[in-house]
Amino acid sequence: PIGAIITFKYTGFYKSGKPKFPSFLRVRSLTGEMM
Repeated sequence: PIGAIITFKYTGFYKSGKPKFPSFLRVRSLTGEMM
Protein backbone atom coordinates (compact mmCIF):
# COMPACT_ATOMS: atom_id res chain seq x y z
CA PRO A 1 0.00 0.00 0.00
CA ILE A 2 1.02 3.61 -0.49
CA GLY A 3 2.78 4.91 2.63
CA ALA A 4 3.86 1.44 3.81
CA ILE A 5 7.43 0.73 4.90
CA ILE A 6 9.22 -2.12 3.11
CA THR A 7 12.01 -3.91 4.99
CA PHE A 8 14.61 -5.93 3.10
CA LYS A 9 18.01 -7.49 3.68
CA TYR A 10 21.05 -7.51 1.41
CA THR A 11 24.55 -9.00 1.26
CA GLY A 12 26.62 -5.87 0.66
CA PHE A 13 26.81 -2.98 -1.77
CA TYR A 14 27.86 -2.52 -5.38
CA LYS A 15 30.45 0.18 -6.09
CA SER A 16 27.56 2.41 -7.19
CA GLY A 17 26.13 2.24 -3.64
CA LYS A 18 23.11 0.09 -4.48
CA PRO A 19 22.35 -2.94 -2.25
CA LYS A 20 23.64 -6.25 -3.59
CA PHE A 21 21.17 -9.20 -3.79
CA PRO A 22 18.27 -7.57 -1.88
CA SER A 23 15.52 -9.86 -0.57
CA PHE A 24 12.12 -8.89 0.84
CA LEU A 25 11.45 -9.31 4.58
CA ARG A 26 8.16 -7.57 5.50
CA VAL A 27 5.69 -4.72 4.95
CA ARG A 28 4.75 -2.34 7.79
CA SER A 29 2.14 0.39 7.85
CA LEU A 30 2.94 3.87 9.14
CA THR A 31 1.44 2.94 12.54
CA GLY A 32 4.03 0.16 12.95
CA GLU A 33 1.65 -2.79 12.78
CA MET A 34 2.44 -5.79 10.58
CA MET A 35 0.41 -6.19 7.40
